[in-house]
Amino acid sequence: MKESDADVETELSKLRGCPECEYRTLVWRLAKRGPAIVPELQRIRRHGPGRLRGAALEVLVNIAGEAGLHPADLAAAERLVRIKAPSERFLNVSLCWDAWMCVRGGDQRGIMAILGLTPARAATFALANTVVSDSITGPGGLVFVTPQLNGWTVIAGGWCDPQPDEHGEEVRYLLEQLSSHYGEAHAYSLTEYGDESDWLIARAGRTVRRYSETVPAWAIGQPLPIERRHLDALGVTGCPELMHDNKDMEEAFADFSFACTARTVAAEMSIDIVGGVRRSDAAVEGIGMLAWTPGTSATRIAPAAYQI
Repeated sequence: MKESDADVETELSKLRGCPECEYRTLVWRLAKRGPAIVPELQRIRRHGPGRLRGAALEVLVNIAGEAGLHPADLAAAERLVRIKAPSERFLNVSLCWDAWMCVRGGDQRGIMAILGLTPARAATFALANTVVSDSITGPGGLVFVTPQLNGWTVIAGGWCDPQPDEHGEEVRYLLEQLSSHYGEAHAYSLTEYGDESDWLIARAGRTVRRYSETVPAWAIGQPLPIERRHLDALGVTGCPELMHDNKDMEEAFADFSFACTARTVAAEMSIDIVGGVRRSDAAVEGIGMLAWTPGTSATRIAPAAYQI
């Protein structure tokens, strides 16, 4: 064995039993060594030592992506997902820019069909947090379709963003389609620093409420009960979108925006997937699924963090 190969084994050994934050740093450092260590990682995957095979797989996929994996390794990763998924204690998806849909019920496959999503593979929440793209559209776009959580299925990823633009109108149409089939469907988005929120609520095939802090003129319908409670507490009788350009109501609008966010609305209406839920507090049915967004041509997950 070459000295460099022994060094790879030594570094992989450090991953066993170390704290999560240190684990991620060590994986990143090894992955930064790039393609030069791929043959040794592949050797460990094929021939051992067995105690290092799992760590070697994670570093390997960080460097080469799924396209660099042997079919047996990809199958091993999928088996590991199915082993780990039922034991994940905390279920959340938190990206830089958060966007998610919530659909009543647990018809994961039916929901994906209506949305035009192409199933990629089963995934844990941990994997979803490391590979889901925060881009809204375009090649390589991934979303995560959760198992049923407390009576809802969540689709998380930038593609779900209901913000007011052409794609936001597509999201609205899709939500109305989903609500025609399942009774109710929502979409939420939150900017990187949580300072601007959007939400869209559809029931029985129509939009009953859309609120956009970014473009208030896009509002549809009357305030939701949670909005109304915050407005009443501020002594505001009208709709929040009417406060946006009112100089006399700047302070009230700021207070409303701070208290009533996409996360607080989602927590009351369906699922706040950013805050997440503890498995011990939730009714969970099934396993999550990564899916490609419409128009995506990719078939393998690109090199990236790949935490299962």
